[in-house]
Amino acid sequence: MLVPAPVVIKTAWLIARELGNTAEAGFVAAAGRGEFRIVDLTPVDYQRASAILTTHADNNFGLVDACVMAIAERHQATTIARVNPRDFRIVRPSPAVDVA
Repeated sequence: MLVPAPVVIKTAWLIARELGNTAEAGFVAAAGRGEFRIVDLTPVDYQRASAILTTHADNNFGLVDACVMAIAERHQATTIARVNPRDFRIVRPSPAVDVA
């Protein structure tokens, strides 16, 4: 599973908020063990994310979701796993992918 680096930060924050610091530490340990592949963004990914944010400014589409879309496009992902798939029903990466 590919996980954009900004998603790791947001996920750790959400886990700490909802489940506490011990759960957050467990998530960070899983990342350290390589249980998922963290993908850093390139300058081109940030440019694409900026374009997505500009195009969809009135949809309240955030940076983390725009980064997910940019990484999905670059890696030609066929599925995006989301906790809240609302944004990806409004905006789809090119080419379109399934939202799980």
